[in-house]
Amino acid sequence: MKTLAIYKKEVLSLFVSPIAYVSMALFLFLLSYLVTYDMNTSDLRDVFSAMSILMIFFIPMATMRTMSEEMSRGTHELLLTSPASLASIVAGKFLAVMTLVIALFLCTGQYAAVAAMYGKPDWMLIATGYLGMLLL
Repeated sequence: MKTLAIYKKEVLSLFVSPIAYVSMALFLFLLSYLVTYDMNTSDLRDVFSAMSILMIFFIPMATMRTMSEEMSRGTHELLLTSPASLASIVAGKFLAVMTLVIALFLCTGQYAAVAAMYGKPDWMLIATGYLGMLLL
């Protein structure tokens, strides 16, 4: 139950501030820039390759933001001395960052839609690519 409360607080703080939206826009811009000239097939291999490279930078930035925000507000001491266990704090923050990552992946669905308009993509390959990116 405490994990859910921490998750709600983190998601609210992520999506109320413009940082989540700016990071999503930057992610989509960089992804589009990386795959625009290289996309010759409809299997989205280049998209997933570029996404994995960008995720190396975006996931740690989002994760670091969750703790640095607690430090800057001065609420990290309250959080660590609350009755919530350290595991529930970490799980709540992890789930909040994963929500941001899933939102990023949902924004990249446009590539699959364009591939479906101009070709016959292998949907199982695309679904497996998204599952692999989620597990990354």
